[in-house]
Amino acid sequence: MKFTGLEPAKKEGKLEEIFQYISDERILRVLLELKIFKLREIQKEAIKKGVFFQKSFLVCAPSGSGKTLIGEICAVNNVFQKFGKSIYLVPFKALATEKYVHFKKSYERFGVKVELSIGDYDADESKLKQADVLVTTYEKMDSILRNFSDKEWIFDISTIIIDEIHILGDASGSRGPRLESLIVRLNEFLHNPQIIGLSATIANPEFFNEWLSSLGNKTTLITSDIRPVILQYNIEITQNKDSTIKKIIKATLDNGGQILIFLNRRKSTQQTARNLKNLVKTHITESELKACKKIEEKLNTIKGRHLELKKVVKCGVAFHHAGLLPKERKLIEDAYRKHLIKVICSTTTLSAGVNLPSRVVIVKDFKKYVTSGRNIKNFSGYYEFGDGFSYFKPFCSNEVFQMLGRAGRPELDTEGFGY
Repeated sequence: MKFTGLEPAKKEGKLEEIFQYISDERILRVLLELKIFKLREIQKEAIKKGVFFQKSFLVCAPSGSGKTLIGEICAVNNVFQKFGKSIYLVPFKALATEKYVHFKKSYERFGVKVELSIGDYDADESKLKQADVLVTTYEKMDSILRNFSDKEWIFDISTIIIDEIHILGDASGSRGPRLESLIVRLNEFLHNPQIIGLSATIANPEFFNEWLSSLGNKTTLITSDIRPVILQYNIEITQNKDSTIKKIIKATLDNGGQILIFLNRRKSTQQTARNLKNLVKTHITESELKACKKIEEKLNTIKGRHLELKKVVKCGVAFHHAGLLPKERKLIEDAYRKHLIKVICSTTTLSAGVNLPSRVVIVKDFKKYVTSGRNIKNFSGYYEFGDGFSYFKPFCSNEVFQMLGRAGRPELDTEGFGY
């Protein structure tokens, strides 16, 4: 299939390099439309070492460094070269939805069939069978694999991209062991498929890479410390978190920035959004207020909508958690990307991979989990809440850096600040 219109661009000096690394005009067209005119070092290294020839890789680089593009072009090249199906695995529904929309918008016109399978939205068996690229969560893929008695299409999978693969090392819950089991079983069923592991926060990537290679398919490690947009970290010591957060928000809004606040409970995200709506409302223009009013009207058309959400959206604030409907989450994310919503208060649903134009990220709570002491068998890693009854676990360093890494995304903002 031949696509015209790339030759003029090819003659421009700044584009010459990208044509040396990528020959498929369909991929090139998408990259140029995304204003990607030059590859980063880790992307060039992956191509040089065989990412287009079914070689497996573990890519460890800071958030915003371009590692996700390696997984993307590998997935579609696998389809274009007729090697087989590509599976894109992610930890969260919000990230799965974002990837699905991107793949569909960018590559469906070239005949790539893209399907999404998550708890909120499940494609039927016939669509999964026909899909060239399947975007799904770890848990959903685990479920598919456990019930695959008549799913012959699974054996057509030849490339697996695992985003946020560092979750494999999280022993504090069930996700780490489940992902480990999933990777092992996929290797066994598919006889050593191409695996592309992506992560910003692996403490010991060499050891991690050795484990992946031990499964039977030699994995090449690519690492980088370069982050295109500098991210500054600050620890704020305060006796009044809400007051300090409002000062940070006011200063950020005065300079045209947007804010993402991470909290540990759904209830907290809603309460914080309510507390901030009057402040944010005074810092947005009349035209923006009208646009936010239209978002409220769109929410009214969604059946089963979250009534609390529309009360804050009209003021330029929103909350985001797994309790929202997929349509509500997408509406909020799209409005934030358009700079209409200025502040999102979120649980960890937005902590990994999702590209949002946040100049400032605030991690308000370090307490990850609170439970009754009666529910705990092994108290290792738990701390007493102070009431003699409840206990909590702090966020691990990986989770904190993932959240802070949402600030200062390339092409979306020029600087980033994490509090």
